Amino acid sequence: MKSQRNLKHEADGEMPMACPSCHELLILDLDLDDDLGALSSDTDASKAATRVNPAPPPAATVEGRLLHLSRLNQRTAVAAQLPYLYGRGHCPHCATDFAVASALL
Repeated sequence: MKSQRNLKHEADGEMPMACPSCHELLILDLDLDDDLGALSSDTDASKAATRVNPAPPPAATVEGRLLHLSRLNQRTAVAAQLPYLYGRGHCPHCATDFAVASALL
């Protein structure tokens, strides 16, 4: 049920993940009214947040279908958030570049 847990986090506006290199607990901000795409350390507030580069998933994938359906059904908030989950992040702790989807908890 990992996918259900991830969708709940998306609805809450924060997506937890772990850096694949240093294992730092990171939080991706998905709040549309705040700082969408900011990636920050959950344990070290002294580290400046970095930005996730959003990337829409390929149309022929399950993820692409999810994005298409969210747009088709006028779920604009979900459609705006999803590309950040498939983008690339930069760990604010160790500076490693990684695929966000592979780091989700």
